[in-house]
Amino acid sequence: MKIWFLCFLGLLGSYGLLLSNAQDMTIESQFHPFIDVGNEFIIDTSIVYGPAPRSQYRPSVAFDGTNYFVVWREYYYGVSDVIYGARVDRSCDVLDPLGIAISSGGEDKWWPCIAYGNTSYLVVWTYDRGGDAKICGARVSQSGVVLDTLSIDVSPPQHLAWHPSVAFDGTNYFVVWSNATFGNYYTDIFGARVSQDGTLLDTSGIPI
Repeated sequence: MKIWFLCFLGLLGSYGLLLSNAQDMTIESQFHPFIDVGNEFIIDTSIVYGPAPRSQYRPSVAFDGTNYFVVWREYYYGVSDVIYGARVDRSCDVLDPLGIAISSGGEDKWWPCIAYGNTSYLVVWTYDRGGDAKICGARVSQSGVVLDTLSIDVSPPQHLAWHPSVAFDGTNYFVVWSNATFGNYYTDIFGARVSQDGTLLDTSGIPI
């Protein structure tokens, strides 16, 4: 049996499916550019990249008008998890075949999510420090350069923050997450704005 996590993006006539296969721990990408021929369209054959030497989970994808940027959780057996990414052009060529390390080493990183702003991407993830979890982020340029080598702490320190998501409104990024305060098993939704230069604008978080 195969279990799949699915991420979908459709822009400018190209549809991308990113699937994380929990059976053989690979990420496969299937892009289907189509040619309009009146009432019918032609779909090309699937393009598959993998298997990779380690395990990859929970992909997320954004588009900057030229290339896609795919991020995922890279699992190192017995060590820790790192957030990786790679650019993919509209012809389905992987521009960064070795991947781009976005987060540093240390404790586990989970649930990456990505959004594109006017000039750069913002990648956010859960940083799990042995049950003391917070939301971190880093900007990545269109050329694949990590702009924040020291990640941005997005969630307040008193939060237990999980499952981030991020969007861009034309001016700022907006990050949301599921939050549980210490000793409280009920969760709330919080958010915070991050400027295009990587400044956290809502240091206490916004209860939603």
